[in-house]
Amino acid sequence: MAKILVADDEICVQGLMRDILEAESHQVLTVSNGSDVIPTLKKERPDLLILDVMMPGVDGFSLQDTISKDPELSRIPVIVATAQHSFLQMFKKFRQVTGMLRKPFKNEELIATVKDVLSRRPDPYQR
Repeated sequence: MAKILVADDEICVQGLMRDILEAESHQVLTVSNGSDVIPTLKKERPDLLILDVMMPGVDGFSLQDTISKDPELSRIPVIVATAQHSFLQMFKKFRQVTGMLRKPFKNEELIATVKDVLSRRPDPYQR
């Protein structure tokens, strides 16, 4: 199916997302530090990024701002995941943020959000 990068500093959230998404036949990569997101996106070229807002190194909003300005990376759809629901509004200005996930989430919510975002995305690397 899809290659998905999960950027979240909570190891238990990473593991939960990995288990749920791998059961749906996705390949899942994880990073725990915001500083690792951009290099991993450039190296691995995932089909989707699930981005936590509050991470060490670089926060999710700053990362999204950087991603949105990079012509190649801005094609990757993003699902923002956070327990701070008030932060979600800040991400609506970014075109590639096409999904929102409120923590704590139910397995079905994660699956449905990922399916929805992947079903309406063009190939992020097609020119």
